[in-house]
Amino acid sequence: EVEGGIWSGGRHTRGKGYIGDMEKYNSAAMMGFTVLRFSTEQVKAGVAIKQIEQLVGEK
Repeated sequence: EVEGGIWSGGRHTRGKGYIGDMEKYNSAAMMGFTVLRFSTEQVKAGVAIKQIEQLVGEK
């Protein structure tokens, strides 16, 4: 999940959007999924792909 609008007050940081995200993350966890959350900056810097590769390598 890429969490956009962190610094600009985007959907992920507003009440309704935040609650929707919590419901989505909880549903995924209950189905056995691992949800990794990243900022746009982390995606652009390559942090996200490195962590995803680490996770996939462990499974």
